[in-house]
Amino acid sequence: MVVKGLSVLAQMIASKTKAAAIMLINLDQRDLVIDAFRGGARGIFCRGQSLEALPKCIRAVYQGQIWANNNELEFLLQLIVQSETDPIW
Repeated sequence: MVVKGLSVLAQMIASKTKAAAIMLINLDQRDLVIDAFRGGARGIFCRGQSLEALPKCIRAVYQGQIWANNNELEFLLQLIVQSETDPIW
């Protein structure tokens, strides 16, 4: 199912649509989160989150903000730090 979501993200980016995507995932696993943001998602909403947070997520992304919880942000920060320490060549 996640592969389909990533495929839809790729199609949205290719079509140059102005819609901001929110990726719905079952678990906030590192690889899924990173792939979703790399694929163009502007928000991540995990099924474990309260449904009351979903409208907040949608509004935030609609207003141009990024939606991610602390765990998901940690995954992205780890990726940045890792890429800074990896040799370029």
